[in-house]
Amino acid sequence: MDTFQNLIGEHTALAIDEMSLTRGIVDVWYANDIVDREQYRSLIRQIYPREVRNRLLLRAWQGLIILFFLAGIAAVVAANWNNVGELARIGGVVVLYVGLVVTSLRQGLEKLSGKLLATCASFVSGMLIVVVTQEYQLNVGELSFYGVWCCFVFPIALVSEFLPLWMGWVALLHITVVTMLVELLEDQLNMRYVMEAVYFTFVGLGLGFLGFRKFLIHHYQSDVAWLTPRWPRFVLYVSIHWFSSLLYMGYFWEFVSGQFRLYSFGLLIAIVVGLIGTHLHLRRGGSREIWLISLSVLTAAILAVVSTGMVFWEYAIPSAGTLFILGIIAFVIFVAATIYVRNFRTVTGTSSNASEGVYE
Repeated sequence: MDTFQNLIGEHTALAIDEMSLTRGIVDVWYANDIVDREQYRSLIRQIYPREVRNRLLLRAWQGLIILFFLAGIAAVVAANWNNVGELARIGGVVVLYVGLVVTSLRQGLEKLSGKLLATCASFVSGMLIVVVTQEYQLNVGELSFYGVWCCFVFPIALVSEFLPLWMGWVALLHITVVTMLVELLEDQLNMRYVMEAVYFTFVGLGLGFLGFRKFLIHHYQSDVAWLTPRWPRFVLYVSIHWFSSLLYMGYFWEFVSGQFRLYSFGLLIAIVVGLIGTHLHLRRGGSREIWLISLSVLTAAILAVVSTGMVFWEYAIPSAGTLFILGIIAFVIFVAATIYVRNFRTVTGTSSNASEGVYE
C-alpha cells in the first residue's frame, strides 16, 4: 500500500526503498520535518512533472475550444435557420461534416486533436440526419433517428480509438435500445413493465460491455491498449448499480406494501444475489478495486436505509420520532459501511498486486 498509512502505523510499514513516492508520503515527511521546504517542492515536482501538467492544461484547453466551437455552430445555425435556403442548409452541414472528417484524418487520429475533431464529426452527423429528415419531411421516428446516428458514430468511434467518444456511443446505444423497447412494448404492456424491461436491459448492457472489454484486454491487450484506462469500468458499474437499485426499490416496496407477487419476489432475490455476487467479485481484486468496492458498499448502505424507511412507514406520513429513529439507523449504517471499507483496505494492503492483470 503506497499511501502515508505506511508511515503512521495503520499496518506494517514498508521499507523506504519499497515505497512508491506519493503526495501523501511527501506531505507526512514535510509535516514531521523529515524534509525541508526546498526538498518538499523538489519532491512535489517529481510527483507532478511540469510536462504532465502542461499536457493536461493543453488537453483541457483543446476540449474547451471544441466545446465552444460546437456551441457556436449550434447558436449560429439556430439563429439563422429560417433565413437559409434548403440547399445551403443541407450543403453547409455536409461540408462541415466532410471537413471535420478530412481534417481529423489529416491531423492524425493518434493525436488528441484528431480524436477531438472526430468526436465533433460524430456530433455533426446527428445534425446532418436532423436536417435531411426535416427538409425532405421523411417523418422519421425517434428509433430510426437514434439508430441511424448510432450507425454513423460507430465507425468513427472504432477508428479513432478515443474512450470518451466510445462512451458517448455506448450512451447513444442505450438511448436507442430504450426507444426501441418503448415503441415495441408501450401498446402491449403497462408502462411500469416497460420501464422494468428498460432497467433490466440497461443492467444487461452494462454487464455485456464489461465482459466484452475484459475479453478484448485479456486476448488482444497490445491491440486495444486504449481500452485499458479504468474509468469506463467505473461508469458502467455506476450504471449497473443505479438501475439495479431502482429495480430493487420497486420490488421491495411491493413486498412491504402487501402487493406480493411470486415473480416479483423472485426478481427481488435475484437482484440481491446479483449485487452480493458483484461485491464478492470486486473483493477478489483487492485494494486495487477500492473505488468500485466503495460504490458497492455505498449502494448497499443506501438500499438498507431506504428499505428500513419503507418498513417503518408504508403509506403513513412519518412522525418526528420515526424520522429521528430512521436518522439514527441511517447514521449507524453509513458508519458501519465506512468502517467496512477502511478495514478492507487496511487488511488487503498490497496483497492484490499478484492479480494485477486479472481484474482490468
